Amino acid sequence: MGGQTAKLASGKVQILARERDHSRRGGAAEIKAQVHLDGTALVDVDKMRGNRWEEIVRYLALAVGGEVSGMRKNDHHKECA
Repeated sequence: MGGQTAKLASGKVQILARERDHSRRGGAAEIKAQVHLDGTALVDVDKMRGNRWEEIVRYLALAVGGEVSGMRKNDHHKECA
């Protein structure tokens, strides 16, 4: 997965990541996370089929010692907090 990080004018940190392997089950994910000053984050997962996005978001929360407070799926992308 390739990625980049930027600090926004609001003080939030934005992380953009894209999987390079397009052969993965469910498609190659594109992930955008905005981390707020209080440590909460909004994660937007796009460009994949099925429910693999839930697995990715749970893994991210586990990796930073956090927890997923909610998930929502819409027609175009999935958002998690």
